[in-house]
Amino acid sequence: MEGKERFLLEAEKMLSDYEFFTSPRFMRLLHHVGKEITDRHNAKVRTYGAPDENRAGYFEGTYTYINVLNEITQSFPSLELRGESILGVLGHECGHQNYSSIYLRKKYVEGISNGILYPYFPKPRSEKERLYAEQMKELFVRKDRIAIELYLTMAAPLHGLLEDVYIEERMMKRFPGSIRRGIQGNRKRIMERYDSVKKLDKGGDKLGTMASVLTEYMFTKRVNAWDGEIQLYADFLRECIPLIHQAAHDVRESSRFIATNQILLAIWPLLLEKIEELQEMMEQTPPEKQEDLIKKTAEKIQTQMPQYSEEPICREHRMEEMNASDVKWTGADRKEETGEERPDGQNGDIKDFTEAGKIKEAHPEDKKPLEELSVDFPKEIDISRELRKIRHELAEEKTEKMMTDAMREALKNFLEGVKFHPVNEAIPKEVIRKDKPSKKAELMYEQIKPEIQRVLSEFLVLVQPILMTRKSRIRRKQFFGKSLDMKNLWDPQDRVFKTKISDKNNFNTAIAVLMDQSASIDERRRLASILATLCIVEFAQYLKIPVCVYGHCTDFRRPEHFGKETVCLHSYMEFEDRNHEKLRILDMKPGGANRDGVALQYMEEKLKRRKERQKLLFFTCDGLPNASDYGGEVARDDLKQIQKELHRDGIHLLVAAIGEDQEEIHKIYGNSCINTSDLSALPGEICKRLLQMIL
Repeated sequence: MEGKERFLLEAEKMLSDYEFFTSPRFMRLLHHVGKEITDRHNAKVRTYGAPDENRAGYFEGTYTYINVLNEITQSFPSLELRGESILGVLGHECGHQNYSSIYLRKKYVEGISNGILYPYFPKPRSEKERLYAEQMKELFVRKDRIAIELYLTMAAPLHGLLEDVYIEERMMKRFPGSIRRGIQGNRKRIMERYDSVKKLDKGGDKLGTMASVLTEYMFTKRVNAWDGEIQLYADFLRECIPLIHQAAHDVRESSRFIATNQILLAIWPLLLEKIEELQEMMEQTPPEKQEDLIKKTAEKIQTQMPQYSEEPICREHRMEEMNASDVKWTGADRKEETGEERPDGQNGDIKDFTEAGKIKEAHPEDKKPLEELSVDFPKEIDISRELRKIRHELAEEKTEKMMTDAMREALKNFLEGVKFHPVNEAIPKEVIRKDKPSKKAELMYEQIKPEIQRVLSEFLVLVQPILMTRKSRIRRKQFFGKSLDMKNLWDPQDRVFKTKISDKNNFNTAIAVLMDQSASIDERRRLASILATLCIVEFAQYLKIPVCVYGHCTDFRRPEHFGKETVCLHSYMEFEDRNHEKLRILDMKPGGANRDGVALQYMEEKLKRRKERQKLLFFTCDGLPNASDYGGEVARDDLKQIQKELHRDGIHLLVAAIGEDQEEIHKIYGNSCINTSDLSALPGEICKRLLQMIL
């Protein structure tokens, strides 16, 4: 386990954000959260990684796309904070699905282009705003191209920002856990990039700087003025603050459009100055270049007013167009007379839209009164624990891969260190190990499991009484232990502990199994060999005896040695493997020939390096050795020599001949062979021999 813990720590360090946030586990989590936080929507979430893309997420058609490698998320120092940042992006996009109307926004933009302000022209709140309104109306009435273009340049992103603030405020109120923390964290990161007002004023025009000041205040309720504020922007901001706060909490669809128009009326002097400046430039510009001049001016302003999130290309309509807003679309201006019926169906002055939930003619999308809509019930979504769980699971998978790769490398080095007999030395050899058992192997194991349990139960009845008689022993003079050794408390080296060691499962034995999987193994023999091997494995595991399993055959199609006979040693189970690794045995596929000498010498070397006192090697084969330049007397002499070496090294060999060459095999291995005339009795016969040898 120490080796696994080392790999696990290394795997967690190597786990990249892209691997984590695009993994199926994290995707399922996002999908679950997305469905939970959207109203009546079948939320579908997809992730992608684009570090150079200047957006964190967007909604398009059916799917919400989240850029997990966006610059904002990547700026957080820990995985938990980056995970919450992504949840903040998800909460933002789902908030648009819940509360935003793309239909109204499209109408608003089209209306401005045609010289119409939805839902009505802004109401002056002071004498100076009355003068601003007259100037604005004059330009809109005559549909001044430059005025309308610059107004739209400001209005579209400003409304988008107000909508972003509104939907985030509602989502944070409903979900005060990870969604709220994610949204707030993203806001802070975005606004940390803003320069001070003085620096912005020096590097850009006044209108763009004012837009930047408004944006920063919307999301942070403060402005970066550490080096001193500029009075001009401070005065305009004070006029806009009540409008911003109202738009952030008013549940009516029209509120953000009304607030946008009112804010632009409040900062009209800056907008008018830019209009007049552009008009002078247009007079000095050739007609064919005027369109480019307007476009460049608009782009310059917008660079100082970064959009918080990208406007979606296509968004689902949450409602029928006829009930898309609490204010009817008429294209007409608002009447000025107090108390007179307005074309849009509302009465009263400007304070009507500053009192949420008081308009009886409202038509919210779910047909509920606005008083009910204004009350959201908090709902906690905190998934820090889930993020840690996903990280651990992904690290576990990565650890398995790393351990498998390390095992392959170790087996390759082990094979290179084995000294084979001259007849086998020049033959190419390769150890093959699959990453994990197949699904088919798992299903097959469930089918043969009853037969394995039947065979084991017969022998466990014999084993249990023997285990009960085995005693325990005490190891004294230990530096560590569970109890004090009263006889050795005087020990000057502080070896004052004792440890009780049970001999019940201490058989001091190691078992290796080698299976012939050459092409002559038919399906009946294959199943018999697999069943017998699994019985040995489970018997050994019950007694806590280390066991390893290999199969062997030859192959002429190996990429490294194409056209040459290669001995393939299939590692199905190593001594260090856990219980479920045994299922690899069920993936055994016969093929090629059998060069038994190479496989037996390889298994001999594996057992020689074990520290156990007793070493057992089980070998199942269906015929005489037969490979390229390896058969007849050459193969027999080689195998007899190997058998002598096994005996010399204290390794007990047991051979099960499951083919038609049993007599010839008996001549080679002698008393090491067991009776296998009835393949159905093979598992029981092998387990009986195993029991005799270890007990």
